[in-house]
Amino acid sequence: MIQYFHWIALSAVLFLCLTSCSQPGYEGFSSLPQKDWLQEGNKKGQQAPAEKRLIFYSPDKVHSFSDLVFLSIQQSPIISRGHINLEIQQISQRDTKWRYLPEMHLLYTISNNITKYNSNNKMKGSDYGQPSYQVSFNGIFNNPVATYFSVQAQNDMMQVAIVTQRKAVGETIRAIADCLLLMNLKEKTIENLKELLAIAQKQHAIAATRESVQPNILAPASFTEDFVQDVTLRIRTAETELALQRSQLKQLVGVDIAQKLDVDTQSVYTVLDSFDPRSRSWQDYWDKTEDRYLLRQQVRLEEANIMLAWAQYMPNISIAINENEPSGQDKPYGGKTDTFAHITFDMPLLDWGHRYRMASISRARKRQSQYDEIQRQREYGQRWLSMEQEFVLAKARAEQRKHAVKSARRRQEVISIAFQNGTADMSTLASFQQGELERRLALLLAQYDIARVRLSWMHMAAGLTHYFLGDSGNGDNK
Repeated sequence: MIQYFHWIALSAVLFLCLTSCSQPGYEGFSSLPQKDWLQEGNKKGQQAPAEKRLIFYSPDKVHSFSDLVFLSIQQSPIISRGHINLEIQQISQRDTKWRYLPEMHLLYTISNNITKYNSNNKMKGSDYGQPSYQVSFNGIFNNPVATYFSVQAQNDMMQVAIVTQRKAVGETIRAIADCLLLMNLKEKTIENLKELLAIAQKQHAIAATRESVQPNILAPASFTEDFVQDVTLRIRTAETELALQRSQLKQLVGVDIAQKLDVDTQSVYTVLDSFDPRSRSWQDYWDKTEDRYLLRQQVRLEEANIMLAWAQYMPNISIAINENEPSGQDKPYGGKTDTFAHITFDMPLLDWGHRYRMASISRARKRQSQYDEIQRQREYGQRWLSMEQEFVLAKARAEQRKHAVKSARRRQEVISIAFQNGTADMSTLASFQQGELERRLALLLAQYDIARVRLSWMHMAAGLTHYFLGDSGNGDNK
């Protein structure tokens, strides 16, 4: 048994040496923002100290666009779910590195005679027919070359997981911005409608007074009353739509539906105004996108698969420690059983081209990935041109509707003066007021379309993620 302990000690030393020479573990996400799923404390499953955590939510606070973004990164279930995928990938990466070490097994064998044909043999040993006990060890070394390329592939997969999570954060940021733009539109719509409602109520009071003094006029108060009712209903509709958008925003940022959430919807325009698509070419923006990196990583992964296929030609190595005598090492009669270490090299001689075909398949898939990258780049350039044209069109429509509002306002002012002087009836005034309102609301929609196109353009250029996260976690996209 002392020899067994010697072998155990030797295995432990070998284990420690290999461990110390292996590559260091992944250091976590300390280079990425500290106020989200990339917190340094979270990589050990711990919460960061309270004094180091940034609190973005408060029921009495008016939250800006930035507050909402970092609030969602902190506590949104959508982003938190992606963080679990990062943890899984990190475990897979660490598990692959440990494959440099052999998987050792302890075998404890109990043997006994089923038949005892040699009981009467005078040459039998003294322990013939008694149970025999044997302790042995064996282990298989994984192919070191294949393990090396597997580790490289897992490193790439780890970065893919980080970039994928970064892209998910970008999608959430874009959804938050969409909500804020719609909420801003509804707030301005309500503001315009309430302004018009005050005017309509005042005119209704005037019309009601005139009707009481001049009963022969064709019920001018009924026109203003209908107009007041129409504006009131439109305000109620816009307020309901605003409440729905606020509920959707709460879901995006991870705030309970019953909690209060006041937001500064105008703050989203500060971020949009920071995006200047004409400052660089679309190719430069393409090189900064997460999609470009993920496509490039797919090519690298196929390159690793090619090397993995060729690495299968390397011999496999296994080690065993037991009492099985090799040829020429038989023990003498009555001698003590020796313990042997066996190292076996398993080299493939003929696989009928299987490994070569696997490498050929990986090469073909690499070419497919390269063509995918070329095609996606061309599609990106076409979308960029379309975005530019949509933006110009949206600005032209806004200019046209702005001019229509000015014209309608001048006509409405003329009719209002005529109504006060008694030269125009209430139905004419209400018609012009309604026309001006529709043009003002159409202008708001046109301005919203400009912001919406700009937001889509900025998101396509990865401008949202770069604005809030910089280049953190973006691989080699420098």
